[in-house]
Formats: sequence, structure tokens, C-alpha cells
Amino acid sequence: MPTWRSDQALSSTELPAALAVLGGGAVGCELAQVYARFGVSVTLLHSGTQLLTREEPGVGGLLAEAFRADGIDVRLGAQVERASLDNGRARLHLADGSSIVADRVLVAVGRTPTTDGLGLEVLGIEPGEKGEVRTDDRGRVVGQARVWAAGDVTGVAPYTHTANYQARLVAANLMGGEQRADYTAIPRAVYTDPVVASVGLWAGPARE
Repeated sequence: MPTWRSDQALSSTELPAALAVLGGGAVGCELAQVYARFGVSVTLLHSGTQLLTREEPGVGGLLAEAFRADGIDVRLGAQVERASLDNGRARLHLADGSSIVADRVLVAVGRTPTTDGLGLEVLGIEPGEKGEVRTDDRGRVVGQARVWAAGDVTGVAPYTHTANYQARLVAANLMGGEQRADYTAIPRAVYTDPVVASVGLWAGPARE
């Protein structure tokens, strides 16, 4: 099946004639618009009722309007039931009985921390439900006196600036400090046109 992850979509030297994007979160939205503006026929399939589900409804609505103006076929509430090959291309079969044919399928439905193979069991560390390494508000791994964690592996708002913040926190506490994390006002941005920028509480800690 001709699928892409986001890193493959960002590094490709060729443009597919038609691209299907699975997921209406930040990554799916950003890359859908990039490829549309390179002249690719883009269909964005999102199972939710609005793009950027965790933002205010009006934000997702305005972004969908901008995407449609760019020629993107935005389909909300779309459920992909199965996929098959059609002369080397991908055919996505939807729950409503329709199907979409694309040269590439970009899978952008979210990521989880990859902790398999790190040897956490040797240290007696039990990962969370999504594979994350759980930490306390000082950055120390829960139940461990000498193990600390920072960055995407913690499952907390996987942005570069979050990782930098956690790293500074851990470094300060390793030096004898008593700093504690406060995640109530993490800024976030979706690099579309128009740009979506937010700060403060939202519906969940993980980026789509």
C-alpha cells in the first residue's frame, strides 16, 4: 500500500498526482495545504465533525473554508473501513459506500511515544496506557528516585518548546533545585494559512 508518514511526506522529491490525507489534526492540516499549493489533488479525510478537534469549533470551520478555497476536498465525519490496491494506487473504501483513489495516502492520525525496546522493564518502569513514561511535576519518573524524563516520551504536549521546558526543569532539579512543572498555558501553533495559534487549557495533552 503506497502510504506515507509525515517525515516521508516532508522529504519526498516527487509530487503524487493525488494525495489522500487521513487525519484533520495539526500534521494532517499542515501537509494537506502544502501539497495542495504544490498543485496536488488533495482529499482530507477526518473522522471528527471539525478540523483541529481540540480547538474551538469556529477555528476548525474557518480552516475548512480556507482549505476548500485552496481546492482541498475536506470530508468530515469520514470513516475509512478498508483499503485496497487499484492498479498500484490506493483505494480507500468509506463507511458511506463511496471510495477514493489516490497515488499516496498520508497517515496523520496521531502518534504515541515509542518506548518499546528501551529496557524500561529492567528499571522497573511501567509505561502508561499509550506507552508514555509517566513523570511527576519535577520531571522524575513516577516511582523512580534516580530516573528522569523529558520530551515527547512523557506524552505531554509533544512540541519542541515543551521538551525544552521539561529539559530546563529536569536540569535545574538535578542541580538541587525545587522547580515544578506547570502545563496550564502551553502555547501551540498550526502552521497553515491562516495560522492557528492558541495558548491555555485544551481538551487533551496529545497533539493529533
